[in-house]
Amino acid sequence: MIGASAAAAVMVGSLTACVEVNREPVGKPLLSGLQSGGGFTSLRQLDENGQPASPAGLGTGADKRTVAEDGTVILRSPTISDLMRHILETVVNDEEEPFTEHLLSSVTKREFIERGYDPAEAFRELKRREDDVRALFRAIPIGEFTPGVMLRNVGPNMFRLGIKGDPDLRWSFIDVVLEKGHYKLRWLGRD
Repeated sequence: MIGASAAAAVMVGSLTACVEVNREPVGKPLLSGLQSGGGFTSLRQLDENGQPASPAGLGTGADKRTVAEDGTVILRSPTISDLMRHILETVVNDEEEPFTEHLLSSVTKREFIERGYDPAEAFRELKRREDDVRALFRAIPIGEFTPGVMLRNVGPNMFRLGIKGDPDLRWSFIDVVLEKGHYKLRWLGRD
């Protein structure tokens, strides 16, 4: 009786060892019918002349912040995440002039002047609200590359990068303007 059970087990084991499973896809892959690009739009980087920039023209991280021989700080922000990093660095390092000169959009500067304020007041306000800036930037740590954030067009060359669902954030989005191939701060806000 034990011998018959052992023989049956060996026979079943040898039959299953000979089975080969081939899986073939049924139908088309999920997104195979989409045309190139899939209906998504991309943001184009522009050079100083307003022409599309080549990837080589975007530069490396090392040339996004340069210091001239006279000590002048020059900031370049080809991505929103670069802009965010520069904003935080200038606030922490108390660099009002580079912030106002290189990071604040011309639209925002013009609005400050029209209302009778010095555009440098924008820097002072961010300095005063540094904790709010940090909280927003922690929620979107790699800017437009952060999974789950929303980037939408809110005007000509103007974009809003934001996050929803955190009631503790005093600011839930950053508005930016693309000027001559570099992102500049429009302002921060809450939806």
